[in-house]
Amino acid sequence: MFDGGIREPAILYVPDALRGGTCGSVNDEPVMMADIVPTVLDWVGVPYAADTFAERSLKPMLTQAGTSPHERLYWEYGKQLAVREGNWKLVLNGMLDFYKGQPDEVHLSDLSDDPGERVNLAEEHPELVERLTADVKRWYDELTAEG
Repeated sequence: MFDGGIREPAILYVPDALRGGTCGSVNDEPVMMADIVPTVLDWVGVPYAADTFAERSLKPMLTQAGTSPHERLYWEYGKQLAVREGNWKLVLNGMLDFYKGQPDEVHLSDLSDDPGERVNLAEEHPELVERLTADVKRWYDELTAEG
């Protein structure tokens, strides 16, 4: 759940006819691979209901060099949960790898200052931890209720 396994670069090639003037641009906004399907549907003009995907189309971000369409990004893997909101990232029950846990059940990082997530800021920001914990748990409960 830590950014060493989640933060991955991506390259998206879009023909000039569709690009809209952002040729060669670099965008550091956080998105997820699941955004690709609604993005392609949006680009080719295939209508879909807004509630069909939890993911979002990246077309506005890519054609207008805009911001991420996500207010928050969520992940789950086994008993691990994570949420990113802006530069804040909260990990619950995080593992350093498949077999090695880490000492803190709750880990809060400011990715702008600590992209390696080495410093746990949970004790310095208890209100943020409480809010993000409730948010990621609510998301997970909704996710598992649908299945």
